[in-house]
Amino acid sequence: CTIGTFAGLFVSNNINEFFRLVEIIINDFISPVIQAFINIFNSSFELEPVYIFSSNIFYIDRVESYVFWYEAFIINFFALFCSASAAFFASRRVAVIKPVEVLRYE
Repeated sequence: CTIGTFAGLFVSNNINEFFRLVEIIINDFISPVIQAFINIFNSSFELEPVYIFSSNIFYIDRVESYVFWYEAFIINFFALFCSASAAFFASRRVAVIKPVEVLRYE
């Protein structure tokens, strides 16, 4: 829960760099492999580079993101509280059950 919260906050704060990383991975690593397979069957087809925010389609070149830290921490605390209380009440209920009684009627 906490690891996911921090990972989400990290990506949210660095969303433009994350998009750029995805573009680099696609254009520099995945596209050459796909192009090699395409060249086996049709050597005249050329893949174009992938841009998440292409200027031909979008009027924006970056995403503005604002993270409200106090809300993120309140949500994280509430999620931790809910999961801990659910585990506590479930374990209390299981602690009452005697294994010998369960196996006897099995």
